[in-house]
Amino acid sequence: MKTTTENVLAAPCGLFCGECSDYKAGNCPGCRLIKGYCLNVEGLCETFACADGRGVEFCFECYDFPCSKLSPAVDMAGLIPQNIKVFNLCFIQKQGLQAWITNAPEIRRRYFNGKMVIGMGPQ
Repeated sequence: MKTTTENVLAAPCGLFCGECSDYKAGNCPGCRLIKGYCLNVEGLCETFACADGRGVEFCFECYDFPCSKLSPAVDMAGLIPQNIKVFNLCFIQKQGLQAWITNAPEIRRRYFNGKMVIGMGPQ
């Protein structure tokens, strides 16, 4: 997996490290630069290790995408954005990394503060 200036804050799983409180506090440069040893994970992040081992930059490039490592869960959904990983990865795949980085704050805002309107999605 290659780390570039464009993807340095975009985790292989679809999370944006630039929005993490550890990154904002200056305690972490992003998971790519620390090779998956995220401060929020005990040891090596399994998803990072999987992507790295398969030689993919993002999980959507893997033949097993989407897999159980990206599966959403209700637990802590209001605190951490793990449930938007697949959405983010599909966005990057279809619209590109730069478009996602530009839209990441709005995607995160809708996730944490949006109200779901049936038939319309989060508003």
